[in-house]
Amino acid sequence: MTQRLCFSTVLILILTSATLSQETWELKLDKDGIKVYTRSHPRSAFDEFKATSTVDLTMEEFMAIMKDIASYPDWVSNTEECSLLDRPSDSIQIYHNVVKVPFPFQNRDAVYLNAFQYDAQTKKLTITIENQTDYLEPQDDLVRMPFGEGKWEFVTKPDGNNEVTLQMVVDPGGSLPAWLVNKFITESPYETLKALQVMGKKMD
Repeated sequence: MTQRLCFSTVLILILTSATLSQETWELKLDKDGIKVYTRSHPRSAFDEFKATSTVDLTMEEFMAIMKDIASYPDWVSNTEECSLLDRPSDSIQIYHNVVKVPFPFQNRDAVYLNAFQYDAQTKKLTITIENQTDYLEPQDDLVRMPFGEGKWEFVTKPDGNNEVTLQMVVDPGGSLPAWLVNKFITESPYETLKALQVMGKKMD
């Protein structure tokens, strides 16, 4: 009985420690009203990022932007092309995304599933992002990204401002070293949220 109790205590401490370490975000960039944080990820050598900013967009406008898959190259940083594959319901969409990668590396691609969920109590819209690696056959001229997950959040704050958060971790696959990707990880989410800010101002 004592041994079981001791083992259970140790296991709880290990799990608690892992959870706390995973929840530690480090602020890497604070510019133009956009904050980008990073942290290590337990299932990837590539860091996870979280970027947040207020935007002059209503929730309905934000949802319309997120569902306009073909327009992603206009505002999602490093997106070469994007095409809708399926939309079985208003709350689910599956799309193919091609990511631009600097020479001499090959461009990457991934298939993502978005699930839209709105919480009326917290006034928060959450759009989960899940990699569907085997949804399409890999293409010879692209490197299929083997792992990726994250979410978008849109929430109306108590002060009336609308805040958008993008959280994501991806494994770009191929020979791209994790240390190099992690070094420049703040650029893409910053540019993406900056573009969303501009879109919001144009809709005023």
